[in-house]
Amino acid sequence: MNPHDDGVSLDAIVDWLAQDGHAIERLDDYAEWYLRFEAAMRALPEAQRQYAALPIRHGFKEPEDPVPGSVIPSDRFGAAVRAGAIAAHGDIPSLTRDLVAKYARDLENLMTAGRPTVGEHINH
Repeated sequence: MNPHDDGVSLDAIVDWLAQDGHAIERLDDYAEWYLRFEAAMRALPEAQRQYAALPIRHGFKEPEDPVPGSVIPSDRFGAAVRAGAIAAHGDIPSLTRDLVAKYARDLENLMTAGRPTVGEHINH
């Protein structure tokens, strides 16, 4: 959820990831996307599937109309951010392309942690 009316939507984030070289296949048919989304989550190993969006997948069944800001109130979260002095300007920070790129790198690092990289050998 993005409480800011700044134009940063899930589509914008996907565009940023694609522009940064991540393999992303866009589908014109939302129903096909949903079927693939659910199938991909079900195909995950149990250790990963338990963290997937399967319990809330019904919320993605139909596409939502875009709205400025968020349809879900973020007042309590914003108050917690302000109370904890988490953000430099005192409010929920906006998402940026740099932050999304950092999260993608962090996820890639987590996924490859412990796996040998090209040219690296495992001694048993």
